Amino acid sequence: MAAAVAVNGNASSSDWQDRYYHVDQVLDKPGPRTDPSFLAGDGVKDFLRNKCKILVIGAGGLGCEILANLALSGFKDIHVIDMDTIDISNLNRQFLFRPKDVGKPKALVAAEYIMHRVPGVKVTPYYGKIQDKDDDYYMQFNLVICGLDSVEARRWINATLVNLVDPENPESLKPLIDGGTEGFKGQARVILPTVSSCYECSLDMLNKPTAFPICTIANTPRLPEHCIEWASVLEWPRVHGDKKLDTDDPEHIGWLFSVASARAKEFKIEGVTWSLTQGVVKNIIPAIASTNAIIAASCCNEAFKIATSSAAFLNNYFMLIGTDGVYSYTFEHEKRADCPVCGGESLDITISKEWTVDRLIEMLVEKQDIQIKRPSLASGSKQIYFQAPPQLEEATRPNLEKRVSDLVQDGGDITVTASSLPFIALMFSAFCLQHLAAVLNMPPKADINKAGWEQSDFPILCETCLGDNAFVRMSKQEFGRACGTCARPFTVFRWNPGSGMRYKTTVICQTCAKIKNVCQTCLLDLEYGLPTQVRDTALAVENEAPTSDINREYYAQNMESKLEGSKSLMDSHRASSAGKEMLKQLARTDPYYKRNRPHLCSFYAKGECNRGDECPYRHEMPVQNELSKQNIQDRYHGRDDPVASKILNNYASNMGLTPPEDKTIMSLFLTTLPASATEQSIRTRVIQSLPVIKPTQIKSIVHVEKTRCAFVNFTDRAAAELAASAWAAGLEMDVLLTLALVSETCSACTVPLDQTPSPQSSAPPLAVLRKDFLSLLTLIYTSATKVSLTLHPPEPSYTACLGPLQDIAKNVSALTTCATLFESHGITLAKQVRLAAKDVLQSVLAYARAFSDITQNGEGSSEDYLVRTGAVHDSVEQIRRDLPADNLAAVRTLWGKDREMLEDSLNEVTEMLEDGGEADEEEYDFSDDDEWDELGLGSKKKMSETEFARTKSVRTRPSLSPRCKLSATQIYPLLRLSVLLHKRIHIDLLKKPPKDVSDDILHGSIDALPGCSHTFLLATEELVATLYAPQDVSNLRSSVETLVKEAEAFRPALEAGRFLQSMSSEQETVDELQKKMAEVAVSDAETEDAKKLRETQKWFNTCFHQLSNVSQRVLAGLPTDS
Repeated sequence: MAAAVAVNGNASSSDWQDRYYHVDQVLDKPGPRTDPSFLAGDGVKDFLRNKCKILVIGAGGLGCEILANLALSGFKDIHVIDMDTIDISNLNRQFLFRPKDVGKPKALVAAEYIMHRVPGVKVTPYYGKIQDKDDDYYMQFNLVICGLDSVEARRWINATLVNLVDPENPESLKPLIDGGTEGFKGQARVILPTVSSCYECSLDMLNKPTAFPICTIANTPRLPEHCIEWASVLEWPRVHGDKKLDTDDPEHIGWLFSVASARAKEFKIEGVTWSLTQGVVKNIIPAIASTNAIIAASCCNEAFKIATSSAAFLNNYFMLIGTDGVYSYTFEHEKRADCPVCGGESLDITISKEWTVDRLIEMLVEKQDIQIKRPSLASGSKQIYFQAPPQLEEATRPNLEKRVSDLVQDGGDITVTASSLPFIALMFSAFCLQHLAAVLNMPPKADINKAGWEQSDFPILCETCLGDNAFVRMSKQEFGRACGTCARPFTVFRWNPGSGMRYKTTVICQTCAKIKNVCQTCLLDLEYGLPTQVRDTALAVENEAPTSDINREYYAQNMESKLEGSKSLMDSHRASSAGKEMLKQLARTDPYYKRNRPHLCSFYAKGECNRGDECPYRHEMPVQNELSKQNIQDRYHGRDDPVASKILNNYASNMGLTPPEDKTIMSLFLTTLPASATEQSIRTRVIQSLPVIKPTQIKSIVHVEKTRCAFVNFTDRAAAELAASAWAAGLEMDVLLTLALVSETCSACTVPLDQTPSPQSSAPPLAVLRKDFLSLLTLIYTSATKVSLTLHPPEPSYTACLGPLQDIAKNVSALTTCATLFESHGITLAKQVRLAAKDVLQSVLAYARAFSDITQNGEGSSEDYLVRTGAVHDSVEQIRRDLPADNLAAVRTLWGKDREMLEDSLNEVTEMLEDGGEADEEEYDFSDDDEWDELGLGSKKKMSETEFARTKSVRTRPSLSPRCKLSATQIYPLLRLSVLLHKRIHIDLLKKPPKDVSDDILHGSIDALPGCSHTFLLATEELVATLYAPQDVSNLRSSVETLVKEAEAFRPALEAGRFLQSMSSEQETVDELQKKMAEVAVSDAETEDAKKLRETQKWFNTCFHQLSNVSQRVLAGLPTDS
């Protein structure tokens, strides 16, 4: 199929035959809408296929379509930039990716796929942010196409391309084609920087993010999104405390889905699905493949027209709406004269002099045509209000309530800064007493790319590099050179440290120096005077900075935002005592000024120096060894540093770990390990203590549990020697490892507690189990207190907390085992105990994870530790108070909760009748929110006389005598009788277990009672709901029948447990039962008990009989239609 076709250089051997046949139909001759500058023929084809260089920003759903279209349209030099990696959810619409690509950078995979499928096309990928590139990078392109999903990124590239325009250089104008989709809607636009309206001109067209009022989602949800927001915003913090919701964790999404579904069911709302739950919590904008294809085709069509001038390009906005059919239209979006990017130099905003700072900030945030997030205000050198750092925010917070005119003099300026602005600052000029005008100032166009470059007034130096002279004269050059590590321009200082010394200069920027806590000149640690590799090996610090050119500048900028003043990001508080001891022994406490001597004279080494004593360099012969092979990158990042290797080897030899001469020996012996150590825990600790060694360099670990020792075998000698140097003073098991053990134990123990309890054949007595359960709770309570005290800042004792943490893990496991043994003493009790144990496990899990985060980050106050410990204490104390004594007590607890809700329902109907069937307008305020109407609870419609009579009871209280016949067909007596039946069961029958009943029969019967009670509660609530006007008679009839059915279900459950005596036949009367019960009495003492039993039996038999009669009359009295 491939054929070598050569037509004026427009095709190559990689092109197949007739590849450009259809495209050439457009380029070989002009058409009716062709631009006058169009020159048909080989010239335009040569430019398109060999010279035109195009940049695609974004390789997602839109970017994949754009890349494929461009490659097939004839563009052969394409660049793509994207900072994202491939997720499995992308595969349904981003067709350039396959399951094997999940986790890989989108830009790299997309480029490789396009070049594989379309021969002859060169796609150059870049995995990173668009902010990583400078002006020179964007100047090389003829066109830029955006397939972004971020407003901030669009604003940035828009401002950058506008800033590139030089009126004297036509090549500096880079057309920007921007595409975007949202569900079935999409847009494409052509932006000619400084000529047509830019992206900033249309900010006011953007929709504000959807937000739901808290009162709605908390009280009156009516949409499935309300239920999901309630689960994520209100329920998650209440249940999980400070545990952060991970929207990418399937377990977290599953929990939200189940809770939201339950709430939706409670309020009879449909539509809560797994995908909707993900979309709401992750703010996912639905992506439709067909919409992406249409918008991508529009963008590529405009790119083709601009590159070839074969037709007039879009002027300048195309909109697609596919929600109701397919509708599209184009219009010209006009430039804004006051646009801060492409318009004038200022944006005037008038405000009242009575405005406070807080109101001014609120206005800036809400103003659509500016879109500022978290603005900070200053006036000259005076700080008005700063969002960060926290200390500055707290200091300037009182100014929020002050008037702007009180803080800024007439004619003064207010500078507003915010990270979301694509330009540098927003300046307000206070020009009179009555009003303040806001002026949005653009910085000089040449300076926009200096954002992030470092300026400083004094270098960060060690005492040695500064020199022994008390008075040092320094020269300062802003942006004098690029940093030796992150490549960002920074302020360079140069000075002479003393007489006879060489001039010294800074070689890295202050941000990089603070990240590693090193001197800007010699790159040695400021605290210990040691190479970073020695310090990082002792402290087990992992180097997170990128060592390649990719993303180095981006990483440095991110780290700069985390730095406060002169504070370093290095933290040695949680280092092991062995590592600290090692650094103390190796530390250089006195300055070593000989390091500042002049360099060696190269002419002297060649025998050609004729300057004699006047030579400023040292006349010594150079020594060629491994110490002379150093570079800035290795010294800074702590890798392959020969000086560090020599120091570590000497220290290991002094500690008795001299490397053996036999190079085949690559094992280390560890002894006196903790009793709880395992092969996996040792491996984890070994990897943590040696971050510079890859896990694959550990060949094996042999753990001898009996003698508490282990052999660590490495794959190469260099790794073994580095480990020997790092462990010369000993290897401590890390507290983080033990905290992880506690977390893993809690997570593992949750699994058996989630399983459904089932009766066991044998188990310890209930009293023994209960005592053991409470004792284990006490041990967990005590151990948590000990851990909190040992890790209490500012001097935490990490070694002392290992024992209590191991005790917590052991006791949590024992508590779980104990909780699973309660099944033989009743399923209801077992469920209550499992729930109690699970609550403790969750509080301990949150406790361990929080302590791990605080310990790992080196941050946390005394209050943080007390709060975490207090949560565990509260959980244990609550279980001690509420733990049922036996299975019957557990049933009574659940029955009592249902009883309270039943009484609330009865009171609700009582209030309804007292109001004459009309809602109390003082109790519910319907002026602001009418969601109650949708639930049927907010209706102000008064009941009709028929509905009111149907609901209201007779004035005389219905007797429980079977002779009493209710003449009315009202529902209220039925409801009262049912609630009274439930109450008397709780008071009379569940007070104590019946006599002469085996535990198996008792537990089997009473375990069914909570289910009966709950279904009875649901039936009652359903009946109450049907009483609101307007009433539906069919629903009333169904609800009454359900209520009576559930009430009558109590009898067989109670008779099975011998709480009630079963009747021999349906015709047996109450009098006959009394006679039988009287014959049972054999003594005076038993006669009283028998009498109580007869009265109770009589009451319940009568109640069930009366309930049946009342229900029949109610049903008979209901009309057959509404």
